[in-house]
Amino acid sequence: RFNRKNIIGRPVVYFVKDVFTRLVTGLYVGLEGPSWMGMAMALYNSFSDKVAFCHQYGLEISEEEWPCHHVPFCIRGDRGELESRHADRLAEELGIRITNTPPYRGDLKPIIERHFRILNDTAVTRLPGNVKPDMSQRGGHDYRFDAILDLDQFTRIIIHNTLTFNKLTIQ
Repeated sequence: RFNRKNIIGRPVVYFVKDVFTRLVTGLYVGLEGPSWMGMAMALYNSFSDKVAFCHQYGLEISEEEWPCHHVPFCIRGDRGELESRHADRLAEELGIRITNTPPYRGDLKPIIERHFRILNDTAVTRLPGNVKPDMSQRGGHDYRFDAILDLDQFTRIIIHNTLTFNKLTIQ
């Protein structure tokens, strides 16, 4: 944001979804690689007031537009971040049951996998700096120089996409 010539890299996006309503209940966009902290931030967002969260990014919404701010009964993850002492402590302190899918079994969590596909199809592939298959070849055009968004702008796009998705899901 302060020096637009610096390349910050690709953001990592976490989503928390409710399996019954299919609503996105929380999200986090950050620059650190997949980590416990990134997932914890998404969970915190899931438990928090979304009106205040959106206000931080200059978006004014009503409670009805994103009615999610509760601690879940159970969290299902894909190993990694949820197989740690931090996850055990979270489960113990908040009374949340944590389950993990076996490795390489994306088919056991289709709700979240499909959501990432929807996000890519509706938003990410249209953004400048998106990696296109022909650009990843050696000596090809460096897509990173096409990126023009800072982290807050990208997060705002993810929030807009989430609000649209949730609105369609609620109807």
